[in-house]
Amino acid sequence: MLAKHWKKIALLITVIAIIFNITSKLVRKMSFEKEINSTIDYVKVVDEEDKK
Repeated sequence: MLAKHWKKIALLITVIAIIFNITSKLVRKMSFEKEINSTIDYVKVVDEEDKK
């Protein structure tokens, strides 16, 4: 039975994984302002390291 339905099982597992991935990204989404601030902080650190 598994041999006959392996494509449907693989598709179902893939769809579940995609839904889980999207849901987890929506739940853990940072606000736009926090993302911008963290990017600015990162760029500042990289620039300081490059100047050394």
